[in-house]
Amino acid sequence: MFTDEIYRRLPEPLRGTTALLTNSDRDIFFVSALAVVSGLLPNVTTIYDRAEIQSNLFIFINAPFGSGKGMARLGRLLGQPTHDYLRSIETPPAEGHAPERKMFFLPANSSKSGLIELLASNGRGVIFESETDTLNDVLLQDYGNFSDILRKSYQHESISFFRRLNREYYDIKKPCLSMLLTGTTSQLKKLIPSLENGLLSRFLYFSMQADTKFKNVFEAKASPDNYFLDFGNDLLKLFQWLTSLDTPLRFSFTDSQHQQFLTQYQALTDDLFETYGDPVLGLIHRFGIQYTRIAMIISTLRNYYEGTLNEAAPIICSDEDFDLTGDVMEVFQANALEIIGMLSKPDVNGLPRLQQRFVGALPDQFATSEALMTGMVLGLNERAIYRFLKNQTFFTKDRHGLYTNKSKKINGYQSVFSTFAGDTQN
Repeated sequence: MFTDEIYRRLPEPLRGTTALLTNSDRDIFFVSALAVVSGLLPNVTTIYDRAEIQSNLFIFINAPFGSGKGMARLGRLLGQPTHDYLRSIETPPAEGHAPERKMFFLPANSSKSGLIELLASNGRGVIFESETDTLNDVLLQDYGNFSDILRKSYQHESISFFRRLNREYYDIKKPCLSMLLTGTTSQLKKLIPSLENGLLSRFLYFSMQADTKFKNVFEAKASPDNYFLDFGNDLLKLFQWLTSLDTPLRFSFTDSQHQQFLTQYQALTDDLFETYGDPVLGLIHRFGIQYTRIAMIISTLRNYYEGTLNEAAPIICSDEDFDLTGDVMEVFQANALEIIGMLSKPDVNGLPRLQQRFVGALPDQFATSEALMTGMVLGLNERAIYRFLKNQTFFTKDRHGLYTNKSKKINGYQSVFSTFAGDTQN
């Protein structure tokens, strides 16, 4: 959950529109707004790992049925004026040619060739789907298996397409695709069935729990839609201005921010690898690009609404927005690690050697004190043990101070001393 302090530090009008909502409604709107706005900033670029990137994000909202995911529709309203504008400027096709469809929201229920055609016509867009099964069902079909297009578009990799029938040929140099999906855990597992799936690390995740309180559905006396459409109309003006630029605006961190960024993510890599092993490395590498893209969005909005955005100057991230982005990313990173736990099967082979022995030495159910004793005998320090116990792939916290070892089911107590001794004898 994002804190009130995060919301107070957002640029306008994100701060004002989130203030209209509370609790999970506010969080869902904010997350969906990030996805939509990420697709509304053409010609805002930066260099990341020697490649030019834009601000596009993939976000998955994971929640049970009836838990309020529907509030994502308010985020969609931010892109509706741009979608309507692009539809209005679509010109009739020349005789003998297919129409060049103009739109901002690209339907998930598309064939592979259809999605490529839309990306070729627009260069960018947002797939906004409130039912992830719509995308899951399409990806299972031969005509709609465009998972590779999603993966390539995330990194702006070129897409080429040719079909002999109708002699269709498309060559998209730098597709810019954003995506917002909402769904349940079971729907997520269909979309990303394993940790080896390339889509896993491309998404930011936000998870919600079911709310047992019945919401006061009569509290609001009028629909708030117009407030969000007003924000959307402002974003349309920004979109049109950015589209008109001959030279892209360059976003950049300061030198000190570069150093802080590198130090922070090296420490995170060391920390999480010790806890989760190999499966988490790809996720951490993408955390960096996601951090950069969120900073691009926040900085661009702040500069635009404060009147300091102009084509003659680069967009320099302020220290305040750098820190704000870090706080936002902490929430997304924690949620991503929960998803890793849900999707993982307890296989110790990807873990560092000490952690493998630690998992093998623990019985099927154990207390915190037992884990500490076991880990220290094996050579793990207390901090590393507590951190590793958070790995939901291997451990379930049943209640305070009591855990289940998910990697095995053992009848009775297995002594760490006998395990340790046996290991040294081999």
